[in-house]
Amino acid sequence: NRNDDYSKLIMTLLDESTKILGTTKVVIYTNSKDKNIIQSLLSKYPGAELSPESITCLGGITVKSKDGAMKFDNTLDARIQRMKPLIRKEIATKFGVGN
Repeated sequence: NRNDDYSKLIMTLLDESTKILGTTKVVIYTNSKDKNIIQSLLSKYPGAELSPESITCLGGITVKSKDGAMKFDNTLDARIQRMKPLIRKEIATKFGVGN
């Protein structure tokens, strides 16, 4: 079921984000389509709240500490950007191109 798989992905993104920030006392930003999924998972993250603002992204979340000092972009868009160098390297290695 796509919805169950996607909910699990969102939970993984939340777990990663709160671990990186070192707190569950965060404000979670997401697109309008994912708000219901985030809302259903909030009870697992004490002190977390869903921002009423929506962000523009394919999916996923951006998490900010409540004091605003730390932010982690764990949207699908940001994850794709972080993977680009690895993907390029893999393609270059496979086809013997590049530096």
